[in-house]
Amino acid sequence: MWSRTVQTAVKCCRFAKRGAADGQIVPATNASAPCFPVFGEATDADLEIAAGKTVAIVTDSDDREIFLIAGGEVTEFQFLTSDTNAAAVAASDGDCYGAQALQSGSAGDIIKCRAAQGKHYVKAS
Repeated sequence: MWSRTVQTAVKCCRFAKRGAADGQIVPATNASAPCFPVFGEATDADLEIAAGKTVAIVTDSDDREIFLIAGGEVTEFQFLTSDTNAAAVAASDGDCYGAQALQSGSAGDIIKCRAAQGKHYVKAS
């Protein structure tokens, strides 16, 4: 886990991305940039962290269960990226992802995940 300063308010159990300067984060709003889960317990889901505060973001070097709010249908073991509301959705070909689902869920569900950063590619048949 890394600690970062919030540049624009973020929410626990949602995705964030790099802000304008080193050490700053903002809410992730699409799958085009690397994203990281903002740490929070399931009971913290959607708790807003104000600009200027410090939060923990989870990286793939930490082997722990984390929680994310699903922004749509998610299937166990899918790689997840951010939708426009920083919620977790299934990554598509070419998307940057920031987590992997450890359980299935629907929009609004709080699902168990693990951090996993990378770029999703679909293998050609």
